[in-house]
Amino acid sequence: MVNTVTRTTITDGPRNLIVKVHLNSDGTEETGLELITGADYDPSFVESSLMQLDYNMTGNFSAKLMWQGTPNLDIVALSPDTAICKDWQDIGGLINQAMSRTGDILLETTGIGTGDECTLVLHIAKRDRPAGF
Repeated sequence: MVNTVTRTTITDGPRNLIVKVHLNSDGTEETGLELITGADYDPSFVESSLMQLDYNMTGNFSAKLMWQGTPNLDIVALSPDTAICKDWQDIGGLINQAMSRTGDILLETTGIGTGDECTLVLHIAKRDRPAGF
């Protein structure tokens, strides 16, 4: 079997992207599940900032989000059995600083079991150039 992953794009504008992702597990660990693929949106993007993350995890597993790159770069750890909103808008978001970045955001799980679930709503600011320019 394979985990069931549902992605719903809520907003895909020229500067902002909001995507809801729901994962229902069959017990298979995720090691690099692409939650966001920058090339799939209009306009596509490589440069971005994670402005806000709402998530709800049910089950005794942990997870982390990563920017895809060489190597992948951790963004944030997600705690078991938690529903929370993390907001970084006041600091300009968590900027993608991975080397050889693609714009993609990945999910990795640890200790996931059959029937465990995770719902994430990612608020992303698309950038037209790297931070600091």
